[in-house]
Amino acid sequence: MLNFLPAPLVGLIATLLMVLNVLFWVPLLLFFSLLKLIFPLKKMRLAVDPILLRIAEAWIAGNSGWMRLTQRTRWDVQGVEGLKYGSWYLVNCNHQSWVDILILQHLFNRRIPLLKFFLKQQLIWVPIMGLAWWALEFPFMRRHSEEFLKKHPEMRGKDQATTRKACEKFALIPNGVDLTQFKTTGKKFHTDLERPITLLVAATTPDKRVEQGIRAIASLKKGSLLLLGKGPLDERVNKLGYELLGQNRFFHTAVSYDQMPEYYRSVDLFTLCSVGSEAFGIVYLEAMATNLPCVATNDDSRREIIGKAGVLVDNPDDSKEYGLAISTALKKDWHDLPRTQASNFTWPIVVKKYENALDQLIKK
Repeated sequence: MLNFLPAPLVGLIATLLMVLNVLFWVPLLLFFSLLKLIFPLKKMRLAVDPILLRIAEAWIAGNSGWMRLTQRTRWDVQGVEGLKYGSWYLVNCNHQSWVDILILQHLFNRRIPLLKFFLKQQLIWVPIMGLAWWALEFPFMRRHSEEFLKKHPEMRGKDQATTRKACEKFALIPNGVDLTQFKTTGKKFHTDLERPITLLVAATTPDKRVEQGIRAIASLKKGSLLLLGKGPLDERVNKLGYELLGQNRFFHTAVSYDQMPEYYRSVDLFTLCSVGSEAFGIVYLEAMATNLPCVATNDDSRREIIGKAGVLVDNPDDSKEYGLAISTALKKDWHDLPRTQASNFTWPIVVKKYENALDQLIKK
């Protein structure tokens, strides 16, 4: 509506309205949050929490108001029609900037329960906003970099512990795998790659450490790498793969999800040594379900998923260490250990975890 004004003036008005909206609603949030802190009783929490929720939703509605007033935004949104305010949702998005938060809040406000974001510990010191996030019980976490963990290995796993503590009120439920789809018997992909074959399933992005996987295989006297997945680094990855391994030891392609089981069944080992911020990693379960041992990054998440059905690497950026882990895994007789480990993550087990979590919520 105000786009007829000069851009600097529109920006000034938008900033002013955003600040006023924060200054109006945050003191109310803090007042009721302090009541809950001073009187830590269940009855007080049950009385105050709905008030905090309504304040937060009104705050978001105010943000939507000044955005409509000052921005000429064309929204192309699909799939929100069936959302229900009384249901629960896990929102997984590709976070690019602070604008994403305003967009998500605008789109989902009063359509689903209030969005809560995982925040870096340092953000609690942001003036006013840090207190607001605390009042709304957003979970704060410390996130150590790979460089920090290399210098301070004793801190490895602290992030996971902090996350679990911050999420005690939430249920930590893993992904599941279908053992009838991913199994040892069935069609196999024919390949002339030199044996033994290591499979790496990932997009060619820096966080997946695909190039490190190529160098690890190249450090071995024999064996090949089969890479499944496309991404922005395809050209560079292919150049490195064919330079270090040649056509008889390296092959890169992408296949449909339905074809994945036959590729898993056609190789001798699975590897994915992505960075520590990698999410659950369903590919580990799929590989183990076909009885493939795994070589992966040594962190809390991978230790929980893989258990004793693979070899974990402390520093995948070291091609010799990574290669040694692959060699060790290839030499060991794993029997049925990988598939047994995958059986801990079948969908019936995962569904039961959801049922238990919902039961606990109902009791509260």
